[in-house]
Amino acid sequence: MSSEHRDKFNRVGLEVLVGQLSDAVVFVDPAGRVLLANQEKLGRRSHAVPNGDDDNPFQIFRPDGRRYESGDWPVLRSIATGEVILDEKFFRLAPDGRRHTFSCRCAPVYGQDGEIVAVVFVERETTKGRRAQEELIYLRQMLERSEDAVIFLDSRSRVTSWNDAASRIYGWSSHRARRRYLPGLLKLDLGDEHTAEVRRLLRERGEWSGRLIVQRQDGSPVSISLSRVAVRDEDGEISGYVDIHRDLTERNRTAAELQNATARTEDVLDRVSDAFFAVDGEWRYTYLNRQAVTQAGRALGREVTANELLGQDCWEVFAEWAGTPFHDAFRRAMTTQTPLQVEGYVPRADSWFHVCLYPSATGLSIYLFDLTERRRSQQDLERRIGQQAAVAELGVAALQNGAVGSLMEEAVTLLCRELGVEYAAVAELLPNGNELLVVSGAGWGEGVVGHLTMPSGRGSPEGFAVVSGSPVIVDDMASETRFEVPEVLLPHGARSEIIVVIDQHGTPFGTLAALSRRQRSFSEHDIGFVQSVANVLATALERAEAELRLEQAREAERGRVARDLHDEALRELSDALAMAAVTRSAAGEEGDEQRWGTMISALQRVGQQLRGAIYDLRLSADEQRPFADLLAELVSVQAGLTFGGQVELVGRDALGAGSLGHSGTELLRIIREAITNARLHSGATTVRVEAGGSDRRVVRIAVIDDGSWPDRDVAVRGRRGSGIRGMFDRAEGIRARLRIESSPGGGTRMAVVLELGAGGGMDEG
Repeated sequence: MSSEHRDKFNRVGLEVLVGQLSDAVVFVDPAGRVLLANQEKLGRRSHAVPNGDDDNPFQIFRPDGRRYESGDWPVLRSIATGEVILDEKFFRLAPDGRRHTFSCRCAPVYGQDGEIVAVVFVERETTKGRRAQEELIYLRQMLERSEDAVIFLDSRSRVTSWNDAASRIYGWSSHRARRRYLPGLLKLDLGDEHTAEVRRLLRERGEWSGRLIVQRQDGSPVSISLSRVAVRDEDGEISGYVDIHRDLTERNRTAAELQNATARTEDVLDRVSDAFFAVDGEWRYTYLNRQAVTQAGRALGREVTANELLGQDCWEVFAEWAGTPFHDAFRRAMTTQTPLQVEGYVPRADSWFHVCLYPSATGLSIYLFDLTERRRSQQDLERRIGQQAAVAELGVAALQNGAVGSLMEEAVTLLCRELGVEYAAVAELLPNGNELLVVSGAGWGEGVVGHLTMPSGRGSPEGFAVVSGSPVIVDDMASETRFEVPEVLLPHGARSEIIVVIDQHGTPFGTLAALSRRQRSFSEHDIGFVQSVANVLATALERAEAELRLEQAREAERGRVARDLHDEALRELSDALAMAAVTRSAAGEEGDEQRWGTMISALQRVGQQLRGAIYDLRLSADEQRPFADLLAELVSVQAGLTFGGQVELVGRDALGAGSLGHSGTELLRIIREAITNARLHSGATTVRVEAGGSDRRVVRIAVIDDGSWPDRDVAVRGRRGSGIRGMFDRAEGIRARLRIESSPGGGTRMAVVLELGAGGGMDEG
């Protein structure tokens, strides 16, 4: 195709495209004026904008019967708000009361400055069962409104009928033109030879057409296109003629105006932000607006021009589209001749599109709405909402569960899920201030959590965050110059990282970090999300410290109460027992001796219970004593509480002579609760406490009873009752493993395992 032909093709392409559409299409400017329409598809007044007068307004109705107010019309809504309307249904009433239903689509067209420059209105009538009679009436009305002169002649070319269009074109009224000889009336002189040729064609073919210059009533010339058809009688003889005269001057003027309007519309479409193009039945480009050319160049990775693409097969230009949802939808729309809409992602352009496909007998017109920014904004909003909900859930968990360790594990798991990263970690600043220890993590292999340390300051990203006191974003570890990347991180392949400080009233506890194996950029929203999670952890840590201080105060108070009870109440109770024993011996009557014996037994039980209470109160004060001694005392105290059975300790020597400190105190309280449950709830006759250990500094304690506890399984699964719940909370607080299960020989077995670090301290791993 030559450049001249291609330019011409592109200039009139939009007009041809709109004409190809099977639906009624109207382009309206922001003032409500029609820029372009395939009027032959409308066949009536357009539903694009309200029209009519006050006495006979043109109305449309919603499916439920509500009338559209003027501002509710689809086009006016799109102009006012930028709304994209897809498949909105309405109906209008014909003069005979019948309902005609329609479906419309409407979309704004934006210029380069972001302003709406036009609105595209696409309409399809969906009324079913239209009768052939209505079509005939419609065609007759169209003929009556014809812009062409329709003249009926007798066999001698005298006028028998003259329509209004003929009067408008030639200036002769119907009354004055009737019975006049048409060639004389219009000064029509074909010449003898040409006249003979016309008569021959009319006799042989029954029709003739040509272009002529004739005269109006005022003598001015007019160029016309004349089509004459011979009318024959029953004998086959010519009885008259029907002439159709078309004023070519007006047609040329209209064509010029249309060409100008098309040029203006093309200019509008070239300035919009959405792509609009068309292909013919062979999938060759027939029109592309400027944005379509830009989109094509972006997808191809190079600059292209409209002339370069016109006439090319779109599937050859974009071969990688084969098999995509767009490819299938394009072919389905072309094959079924049904308008379709499809959304999808174009990897080469890295964009999302909503595509409207309008087929016709000669091709396919395509309108593309770029949804990329909207999709990304929607995804970002959904991600932010999800992150806020996750932080709220973490905050609730922090209030319901005081165990900071499990909360940290939940926090790092949450970071990996919400940010889509492979690793997350909580690093605690050690007391020496020179190192940070990873105390909780997600995604790491063995040997990291509880073992990996990183230098503070510029020796690591986490250390740099602690020193700077601000969030640190690492886009690419390989190009980082602000600090050193510890070699221990390299095997994990982390490329990008976000670190925030976990701050406790101005003092850093440590850091919370999320790491990605692929290079990526973290947004301000991501920073805020990670900081929110860190704030929840900081609040939980502060709460735990406050609870620790409160517990220490309580323990001090318990120690004081224990001392008072031991020094005063227990001493006086012992004196009372001694006095009661002497009095019993001196009793003379048998009844008095029984009463004194009952009182002495009661005082002995009170004494045992008082010793048990004193033991519990003094636990914290005795934390530095050997754990084996404390456990033996606990068993002795519990055995002294009469309940019809016995409590025994097995394996004391396996515990050694070391102290377990606070962990030992919590462990003893768990054991005491298990023995108490056996005494009070199971009806056990024997409770055995089995102690054991290993070279890895692992302490194992089991409490086994032979009683029957009917609702034990329900209580354990639901952690019902303050006793059961307290046992699990204490175990979690010292990172011990606790199980309560049925013993093979009957009864209940409570087993708790505590792993210790070097030097008797807890192994935080």
